[in-house]
Amino acid sequence: MTVRRPQSPTPADDGPLARQHRAGQWLWLDYLRRDLLLQNALRTRLERDRIIGVITNPSTFCQAIAWTGQYDAAVEEGVRLGSTRPEPLLEQLVSEDVGSAADQLREIYERSDRREGYVSRLVDASLTLETPEICTQASRWWQTVDKPNLMLEVWPSASGLKAISALIAEGINASAGLVSDLDTHAAVVEAYFLGLETRPGELSGIGSVATIGVGHLYHAVVRSLKGTDGASEENSRFAGSVAASVGCLMYRQWAKLHSGRRWKALAARGARPQRLVFAMAGCEDLDSIMPVVDQLVLRDTVCAMPIGLLDSYRAAHSRPVEPVMDALKADQVLNTAAEKGLILPVVAKQILTEVHDRYLEDLSTTLSAISRKASAVTAGLPPLNPN
Repeated sequence: MTVRRPQSPTPADDGPLARQHRAGQWLWLDYLRRDLLLQNALRTRLERDRIIGVITNPSTFCQAIAWTGQYDAAVEEGVRLGSTRPEPLLEQLVSEDVGSAADQLREIYERSDRREGYVSRLVDASLTLETPEICTQASRWWQTVDKPNLMLEVWPSASGLKAISALIAEGINASAGLVSDLDTHAAVVEAYFLGLETRPGELSGIGSVATIGVGHLYHAVVRSLKGTDGASEENSRFAGSVAASVGCLMYRQWAKLHSGRRWKALAARGARPQRLVFAMAGCEDLDSIMPVVDQLVLRDTVCAMPIGLLDSYRAAHSRPVEPVMDALKADQVLNTAAEKGLILPVVAKQILTEVHDRYLEDLSTTLSAISRKASAVTAGLPPLNPN
């Protein structure tokens, strides 16, 4: 399996991010909103931190649209052009941001022969959609944004996995979001392979990732351990070990699945590996999640960090660095977790349900805010913002 490696850091760059690059790990930013684009901040981060991908987060859009004024001018323009319903206004705002980010990463995309430079966008926050509905929404986003380096993220539900296969077969970049256990990861890889096998002809240029919810898994394990014996600091360290162990064993599984005859046949047709993205969002305790980042600096993978964690991690030159997790230790940690009563597939389902519910709540808040702002513009007033 041949994978293109990140660009090497300069000799003077010896910080934590440089360690990731030397180890062969890519970096994505799990954050996008309008001010990051208008102030040229994204381009600066692409160059300084060697970011080669962006994940858009519905919660970030919610906070920016509902609680700041940075989208007010765009809402006002949309209303004056005849769009007053909140749903199409929100889609327009997000499409503009995703398209702008994709343009800024386009050079990376072209230079890497379409291996890097993607902007990921969740298709829909609802777990209740059936496969045809997911595919319809994904196709609409694909046509609306109209950028080859757009990647559409789908929940790894049964319907979502079928949709991933169907989208890949159509040549649409599709990925699975919030994977938190080994069985789900294997199902995601299978969905990708099925999509590739269904598609006739050349397979080069189709991108896909499996996004591992490392930060959410850490948070869920910490919560599960509350009330058990041991100090909270000890539970925090163990939760970090569990999250890193799951990521490590997924990496071992990823390598195995991308080395057999089935994969070699697809690679011969130009297929690229479905990358693992270790997503650190979901944990607000930055000091506790940074050691987990260290333990998952694994070659040919992606680390996705929210902007606050990225800044803290970059600045943490003097912090002791945790050793990279190995598969033997990972097996031992998960055996201990099972002895403590942690059933990881159950935890994974809880994570998906809780994040899904949070996204729906954020979506409702965002639509209400846009409706309020649109009504103000219609009444001849400036868009309303909370005090």
